[in-house]
Amino acid sequence: MSRDRILADVRTALRLAMPEPHHHPHPDWPVAAPHRWPSLLAQFRERFEGLGGRWHDAADRAAFDRHLITVARQHAGLVWVARDPDGLLDRLGVADTLAAAGVDVARAFEGPAQADRLALSITATTAAIAESGTFALIPGPGQGRLSSVIAPAHLTVLDPECVVATLGDFIRQAEGALGSRQVSAAILVTGPSRTADIEGQLLVGVHGPGQVHCLPAVGN
Repeated sequence: MSRDRILADVRTALRLAMPEPHHHPHPDWPVAAPHRWPSLLAQFRERFEGLGGRWHDAADRAAFDRHLITVARQHAGLVWVARDPDGLLDRLGVADTLAAAGVDVARAFEGPAQADRLALSITATTAAIAESGTFALIPGPGQGRLSSVIAPAHLTVLDPECVVATLGDFIRQAEGALGSRQVSAAILVTGPSRTADIEGQLLVGVHGPGQVHCLPAVGN
């Protein structure tokens, strides 16, 4: 079809009268009532597990320590207990508990030679976003961002008081920290690392941890 013919057809179509607006003849689709969770923590847990995250419930401090040691032993190798700005992991004695159980623990990343030995990284969650099952990490001064991506498995310790409803709530809460010169970025983690090849096959753990664990803090 020639260019002139195409343009002629377009001009003809533009001269046609537009039909009068009308309503769709079918009834409206039923809209499901919004789901209600007993708490933001319950909503976050459901979303987190739906993404493939592994949740560990601890009723007391002894149970917290047992879960901590169990996860570390499941991923045999060096465990990096990252330092967090609020000192939550230190208050819970995470590194000391693991070391006393015979787990090989590091408190800092010492370079590429250490990377091959890393089996698990442990971080403290800055905030958890209930609507998406995402947890956020804001590294403090002198802290790297590698702790969330370099090890094959990642365990984050969550203070239940740090759960917010939406991403917008987190951004408003973190505005002061993110606007300072001491913080360069916020890290948002939504389930295990995923990617897909050209055939659409989903692969887990290629660009980051293949397993993500969440352990709520108890008695900190």
